[in-house]
Order: sequence, then structure tokens, then C-alpha cells
Amino acid sequence: ARSECVFEETNAQTDEATAAQMIALLGLCGSFPGEAEASLEASAAAAFPAEVRLHAFIKVLAVWGYYRQSHTLRACAQVALNQILDYCLVDLGSPARAELLRLILGHVSSELGPALLVERAMLYLRCLQRVALHPAARRWASAEHPQVSFFRSEIPLLLLSFSKHFSTRLPVLALLLPVVNRICWLCVDHWSTAEAGGQRPSPTSVFGALQVEALFGGVYLRSLGLAVPPLLAAPDAPSEASELLELLLESLCDLLQPELVRALWLSFDGDWRRPPLVEQVVARVVELLGAASGTERPLPPHLAQLSSAVLARVVAAFVGTDSVVQQGRSRQTEANGCDLDSVRLQWRQREAVCDLMAKIEENPKKARAAFDKSGLSDITPLPSLGGLAEGEDGSEEWARKLIWMLRCQNHVIPYAAVGEFFGQPKDDSEKAIAAFVDTFDWGAADIEQALRGFLEVFLLPKEAQQIDRVLKTF
Repeated sequence: ARSECVFEETNAQTDEATAAQMIALLGLCGSFPGEAEASLEASAAAAFPAEVRLHAFIKVLAVWGYYRQSHTLRACAQVALNQILDYCLVDLGSPARAELLRLILGHVSSELGPALLVERAMLYLRCLQRVALHPAARRWASAEHPQVSFFRSEIPLLLLSFSKHFSTRLPVLALLLPVVNRICWLCVDHWSTAEAGGQRPSPTSVFGALQVEALFGGVYLRSLGLAVPPLLAAPDAPSEASELLELLLESLCDLLQPELVRALWLSFDGDWRRPPLVEQVVARVVELLGAASGTERPLPPHLAQLSSAVLARVVAAFVGTDSVVQQGRSRQTEANGCDLDSVRLQWRQREAVCDLMAKIEENPKKARAAFDKSGLSDITPLPSLGGLAEGEDGSEEWARKLIWMLRCQNHVIPYAAVGEFFGQPKDDSEKAIAAFVDTFDWGAADIEQALRGFLEVFLLPKEAQQIDRVLKTF
């Protein structure tokens, strides 16, 4: 692995014992030194930098792909991959080990796509499972260090990509969903613990909440939407749809532990700025039960039982006779400053946001007038202008508040309608776009390319000249 010539080629005649030794040596190259040789860390980092260890990791992947018929060698390759991953996770505080894990995840991301073989996708998911279930994962996922980004950025984004490309492949989902559950538990555990202690949410804990929102919406809600219609559409629904729904419901039952349900309800359903995740899950399950009961082909008994179990999990999180549980729940509610009256107020505010977005979708040209009449301006925070130099004039207050709404309420935004509002040749539209741009921290980005990307998100350039006209303004 070091010289890029050792074991460069393999062939079918290679003895299994020799190939197993080759895999073991590659695993050693990627994971040396172990805990017993901690004193050699500095010299090993110089002799085996992250790029060389990544090369060993890729070599093991190549051997795994070559020996398709040998379960023994594939098992040896999986052990070697786990060995390299364990080397990273034992001490993610080490820059060299963190860099190696970042390179490995980057390599997985570069191969992930529609053309990726299912067996290769399952191998990568086993690697992600190793990372997520490692004993040290909880410590690194709750640390206020850059390493936390692995569990709240890189890994969740990979999981979303797997769900996008393999959303109906049962073997892949069977490995994907437990990893999704683990990442959700790690994120919720961190931010709910911090809030229960009376601490203000940190940027990383809020980022973790965003990842939970993305995983729920991009994996569970999306997959449920794909599994339910085929099951109800035809009398002879394919067995794959039934098996997929069974897998999703079983995984939801595993995910919805009482503490997690309460944390989700307080952090999402009880906050008008976020989507009501628990409500959406319950609505999907109730819709499934209701739609099936009105058809000639009722839901299979085991699916009806699993659906009821999901609903029971949610209800049981809020119904308990144990006084200790009740006291703990009261302390958590007090720490979050949340009671039923304030939650009802949050719900009314969320309804006002949904009404506003519906009016914008109905008449995009009058987005500002709809915002002024909604009454949301009084409760919308005034965001800072991260992209402006000191002393530079900012945008008008209404525009900044409307843009905050469009940046944070992404779960209800009618993007095409907002794009039509941005594309109007009117002062209000120009001020709104300017306020949006003021919030950007450009860093070293290509401003024109970034602005084009921003406009394309809102489907603005239905006519090519619109985007060029907007760019001329800046």
C-alpha cells in the first residue's frame, strides 16, 4: 500500500490463505498503531499519512469486489475495513485520524449514485453502521468540536443519498434504517440533554435538529409515501410494497422511544418555526389505516398491528403512571419553557405561516402584501446581515423578516411561486432578493455561480433572460 506496487494485481488462482494475509496486511497498514502501540503514534502518522491509509482502504475494497464467490475473503475484507474505521474512531480528536475518516466518507460519497451496485451499497452501509454504533460515537457526537460534523453533516448527507437512490431496495433499507435511527438518537440525545440542563442551544445542536428533520422527511416520510400507494392502489398489490411497509413500520417502532418522541414533540411540533414531525408520522399511519379500511382489500393483519404499534408508541410517550417519569417530564417541560398554552400558541402561529405560504402560492406578485396582512411580522426575528461590510446600509426591515421566513420555513415554501415573486420587475422583488443576498457569507465562493445556484433553487429561470437580468443588479 505504501509503495503502490505491493499486491497491485490479484487473480483467481491466488490461494485463499495468501489473499487473506494480503487483506490482513492492508488492514494493518490502515490501522497501525493500535492501542498497545500508542507511543508510536507520531512516527506512524509520518510513515502512514491519511492518503496512504485511504489507499489501503480502497485496496481492501478492490479485493472485496474481486473475490465475489469467496464468503471467507469477503468476511476478512469487512474485518479489515472495520479495523481501519475503528482506528479513526478511537481518537477523532487526532487531526490525522479525523482527516482519514473524512477521506473515507468522501470516497463513499464519490461512488454513491444510481449506478452503484446494491451489494457495494450494502458494504458501505455496514461501514457507516460500524461508525455510528462504535462505543466512542456518542462522545464525539456530543462534543463541541469540529468532529461533531461527522455525525451531523457528512454521515446524515450520505444516508439521505442512500435513501434517494435505493428507497425501494429492501436489503439496502434493512441496513440503512438502523443507522438512521442511531444518528437521530445521537442528535436528539445531545440537544435535549443540553436544553434539559437549562443551556442555550448551541449552533451544533441546532444543526443536529436540522439533520433529524432531514432524515425523518427524506427517509421515513418519503419511503412511506412510496410504499403506501402501491399497496392500496390494486387488489393484487406487489409483495415488495407490503414488505417495504413492514420494514418501515418495524423500524419506526424501534426509533420512537419515549424520550425521543417527547424531545421531537417539544423541539418540532411545539415550535412554529419547524415542521411537526410527530404529527406527520401519525398522520401517515392514520391515513394508511383509514384508506385501507374503506377498500375491498383490507390491510394485512400484521401491517395493521404494526401501524397500531407505531401509534401506541407515540401515545405511550405522553401517558404514564410512574411518578418518577411524570416528575422528569415536568422538569423537562419547565426547562424548555413549554406548556400546553404556549404549544397551542405555536400551533396557531404555524397555521398562520401555512396560510401565508398558500396565499403566496396563489398570488406570488402580492407576497409582500400577504406578509404584511398575516401579522407574522411581529413574531418574526430580525436576522443579522452576515454578508455586509461594517457600516454598510442593509435592506428594509420587512424584506429581512420575509427572507428569514423563506429561509427557515423550508418545509412549507412553494419554491416555484417564490421564484415567480423574485422574478418580478418590481421594487419589492428586488429588495427581497437583496435582503436574501445580504444574509450570505460568501467566503471564497464564486459570487456569480453561487447566486445562480440560489436563483435556480427557486426555479426562477423559467425564462433564461430573467436570471441574467437579476445578476446585472448585483
